[in-house]
Amino acid sequence: MRWLRSLLLASLDLTRGGYTYHSGALTYHFMLSLAPLTVVFLNITALTGIVTPEKVETVARHFLPAYTDKVVEEVLSVYQRIGKASALALVLSYVFSVGLVKNLSRALSYVSEGLIGERKEPFYWVFMPMFYMAVMVVIYLEFVFTLYVKHTFGSTYLINLVHIFSGTLFLTLIYLSFLKKRVHPCILVGSSLVVSVVLVFVQLVFAVYLTHIFKGSLFYGTLGSLIAFLLWMNLVSLLLLFGARLIYRLTTL
Repeated sequence: MRWLRSLLLASLDLTRGGYTYHSGALTYHFMLSLAPLTVVFLNITALTGIVTPEKVETVARHFLPAYTDKVVEEVLSVYQRIGKASALALVLSYVFSVGLVKNLSRALSYVSEGLIGERKEPFYWVFMPMFYMAVMVVIYLEFVFTLYVKHTFGSTYLINLVHIFSGTLFLTLIYLSFLKKRVHPCILVGSSLVVSVVLVFVQLVFAVYLTHIFKGSLFYGTLGSLIAFLLWMNLVSLLLLFGARLIYRLTTL
């Protein structure tokens, strides 16, 4: 009963104007940090040997046989430019990541009324950018594991379970990182699980919406894809804030 009431109240709270403002701000700052982070990530994986042209070619020939040559060509071009753009991209990603994390903390503080809130300045510059980069690496590993599950078992249900598990882990770590007061672990993990399940469901609905209702890509090409991506990121940001509000409601009821 407590969970149902908290879910209802947190859902009604989403109608508040501040939620959409903060979700839009998070989407904007994520877009700023996405490009430089991608460049750094590709260079790190290349230098550490996590990704090599041989591995990419093997995976591409297995899953994307028609595009293998093009994929390998792009990867080789990245290898040839290792070190040239990495330093600048690293600095840019660091600065933009700090801005993203600061806005995230403000948004979480707003929706949780200080329960999950802002931290001291050194926290943003020292810890959170590294955490953000680690999350990007874990997302990549999840993507590889999802491809493996899809190829080996071919089960959509198992793939969704992988997404739910990883989403619950990510959300729990994010909420825990900004937590200002003690909260029962069941509330943190339970709220993260709820948001993760909703996110997977929304993803399926959003895919249907893009396929059968949203026809922007047919008329505007890349512009339509960009609009769809921004809509999706805004939904993800909104659900992230919803999880923080749910934690607040569960601790105050």
